Amino acid sequence: MSAAPSSPESPRRGSWEPLVLVGLPLAVAACSKWTRPVAEELAASQRAGLLAPDLLGAAVLLALAAASWRRSGSRRWLALPALTLAAALQLLASAYLVTVGEHAAWGDLVDGIRRRGDLTRVLADLVSPGALLAVAASAAVLGLVGWSAWRVGERAVRPPALAAAVLSSAGLALSLLPEPARLEHAELGRSGLWQLVGTVGATAPARGEAMRWPERWVDESSVEALRRAIDGAGEPPPPNLLVVVLESTGWSATSLGATAPPPSPSHPAPTPHLGALAARGVSFEQVRTVLPHTTKALFALLCGRYPAMQVDLWETSAAGDLDCLADVLGRAGYETVFAQTAFGGFEQRPRLVRNFGFGEFAAWEQIGGERLSYFASDDRSLEEWFEAWLDERDAGEERRPFFATLLTSGPHHAYELPFALRPEGRRPAHWRHARLLELQDGMLGAVLDLLALRGLLASTLVVAVGDHGEGFGEHGVMQHDNVFYDEALRVPMVLAGPGVPSGVRRGDLASVLDLMPLLAGRLGLRQDAVGGERLPGRDLLAVGERADAGRHYYGCLHAETCSGLVDGRVKLVRRPRQAVSFGFDLELDPGERSALTLAELQRRHPRLAGAEDDLQGWLAASRASRGPDFSSTPERLYGDWLCDDGSTCRHPRAHREADRYGFDELP
Repeated sequence: MSAAPSSPESPRRGSWEPLVLVGLPLAVAACSKWTRPVAEELAASQRAGLLAPDLLGAAVLLALAAASWRRSGSRRWLALPALTLAAALQLLASAYLVTVGEHAAWGDLVDGIRRRGDLTRVLADLVSPGALLAVAASAAVLGLVGWSAWRVGERAVRPPALAAAVLSSAGLALSLLPEPARLEHAELGRSGLWQLVGTVGATAPARGEAMRWPERWVDESSVEALRRAIDGAGEPPPPNLLVVVLESTGWSATSLGATAPPPSPSHPAPTPHLGALAARGVSFEQVRTVLPHTTKALFALLCGRYPAMQVDLWETSAAGDLDCLADVLGRAGYETVFAQTAFGGFEQRPRLVRNFGFGEFAAWEQIGGERLSYFASDDRSLEEWFEAWLDERDAGEERRPFFATLLTSGPHHAYELPFALRPEGRRPAHWRHARLLELQDGMLGAVLDLLALRGLLASTLVVAVGDHGEGFGEHGVMQHDNVFYDEALRVPMVLAGPGVPSGVRRGDLASVLDLMPLLAGRLGLRQDAVGGERLPGRDLLAVGERADAGRHYYGCLHAETCSGLVDGRVKLVRRPRQAVSFGFDLELDPGERSALTLAELQRRHPRLAGAEDDLQGWLAASRASRGPDFSSTPERLYGDWLCDDGSTCRHPRAHREADRYGFDELP
C-alpha cells in the first residue's frame, strides 16, 4: 500500500534551513552588540532594545522565505541564494562591529577590496589558524544549508512563517522602548545588515578633479638667510630640530591629560619624560589632528597643509612640489633624516618620505627591532639607531645642523607587547596600549639623554606630538581611522628648546597644521606674502597671534563616515551616511556625552550659522575625483627600496616574503 500524501498543513523535511540561515547570524549579531563595552552601561531592557531593528529585519527575511517556499521553480531558487548572501553579510557586519566598534558600510568593503594589498598584510598577521577554521566552518554550514534547501522539493511554510510572526512581534515591542539618550547607544542600536545593504551606491561628498597642493609658501630670501647662518655668517648658529611623532597617542592617554575626559579603563599611562619636556617648554593642550590616520597626519604635520581627505594616498604620489619643511630646510643646508620603527612597505612610506623632502630614510627593514605585529616593532630600537646615526654624523667632516623626525609604531593596533614584557594571561587591549605608551615614553627619554650627553640638547628644538589618538570603546568605537571623538582627534604637542619659554601651558584652539608655521617661526623662515599661498596653520608663539583664531576642520578616513569642524570650544560633526549633523559643547560637555542637534548648536552659538555649508565647501576642495598617479616604472628609493607602480614598496629584508625582491629586479 502506498503512503498517504502529506497534507499541505504538515511540515516537511527541509523547513529548518531558513531558520538556520536567519537565526544563526541573528544570534551572532546579538552577541556582537551585547558584548560591546557601551552596551554594558545600559539596563537589561535597553540592551534588549538594541536588537529591535535586527529582529524586524530577520522577520522580513523569514516572511520572504515563507512566501517563496510556497512556490516552486525560480522564486525558491532565487530566495535561497539571497538568504545565504544575507547571512554571510550579517556575519561580516558583526565581525566588523566587534573589531572596529561601529557598523560597516558598503564603502568599507569596497575600500577593503581596493586596498587588498595592505589588508592582506593585516589579516595574514592577525588571523589565527583557529579563526580561519571558524570562518571556513561557517561558510561550509551556510553552503550546506543552502544546498540542502535547494535539493529538497516543496517546503512546508509553517516554521518560517511562525518564526517571522514571533520575531516581528518582538521587534515591534522592543522598538516602542525609549530610544537611548546617548549617541553611541543609538548608533549601536542600528541593524548591521541593513546599514551595510542600505549604503550600496552611496555617494561620497563632492570632489574636485585631482589633488593639487600649492607648491610654494616660503619667502626664499629667508631660506637664503638661514643658509648663510649655517655657513657661519650668523651667531649663534641655527638650532637642530628633532620631531618625535608619537603613534596612536591621544592627549587623554598621557600624563599631560590626566584629568581630561573621557575616562579610559587604563589611561592615562605614566609618561614622565613627556611631562619633563613640557616642564621645560610649551605644552599646547587643545591640539587636534585633521584626520586620524598616520599617513594623513604626517602630511599635515610636516607639510603644513590639509591632506587629501579620502582613503586614496595622494600624499605618496607625484602631486607637485610640496615644499614641505624637510625640503625647505634641505635647501638651507640642514641634514634631514626620517626614521620609523614600523615596516617601510606599509602604505609606501619611502614614497611619502621622498615627497616630504628628507635626504635619508630608515624603517624596520634597516633598524631591526623585535617585530610586534603586522605594522609595528619595539620602539626602543630607535634609541640604538639614533645613537649610531649621531655617531656617523659626528664622524663627518661637516657639522651641519640636522632635522630628524622619529616615528614610533608600538602603540598601534594590535597593541602587542615585546615578548619579554608580556604578562601571563591575555590582558585587555587598552591595558597593553598603556604599557606600550610607557615604553614609547622611555624611548623619548633615552633619545633626549643621547642629545644631552653630546652637548646637543641645549641647541636642539625638540617637538613631541601625537599623530592621532586611539579609541577603546569610550564612545563605542575602536581604533582611530573613523573616530570623530576627542580620544582620537585630540593629541599632545610639546615644544622645548632654544628661544622657547619654559613651563607654559597653552589652552587655545590649535591644530597639527600649526606645527610647521610654529617651527618656521623659530627658524626665521617667513611666508611669501606675494608669490606664495599662505599655510592654513599659524605660528602659535608669534607676537600678537590671536588665541582661538579661525576654525579647524577635520575628517574621517572615509569621508562618507564623518567630517566636521571645531570652532572655539564647539565641535560640529556631519555624518553623510546617516544624513545627520550634530555637535558638542566642549566647554560644558568635555566628555562628549550629550550630542546637540545642529539647530540647538546654532541657537547656542549663532556664529555657527552657515558652518555646515562651509564644511562641505572645504571638504569638496580637499578631495580628488580619482586615484593618485604613480610612476609607470619601478622606482629605487633610499638605497634598497623598490617601489612599484602604485602597489607597494619592497625591500630585500622585508618581513613578508611577498614584499621582498631579488636584486635582478632593480631598474
